[in-house]
Amino acid sequence: MAAAVVNPALVAIVSLSDRLGRASDLGLGYAEQPDPTDSWEADWKILADKCPLAAEITWSEFAKESANYVGEIHKLVDAMYTGG
Repeated sequence: MAAAVVNPALVAIVSLSDRLGRASDLGLGYAEQPDPTDSWEADWKILADKCPLAAEITWSEFAKESANYVGEIHKLVDAMYTGG
């Protein structure tokens, strides 16, 4: 992510979202080792440096808050793949 020059904050957001999605057991893929959420520091630093609002919370607070939406995200992913 540090190599991104055009929009590093957007790249960091995509990377962090990917980490959360891969760790949220959405029924796709496989169990990853190590946990994809374990290597978040560099991405979060980029985001916090580029987006002042992100600097107001920690990654753990963001991940905890995001967990409230995993059920809804699971339904959306399921609908995309099953048409339901």
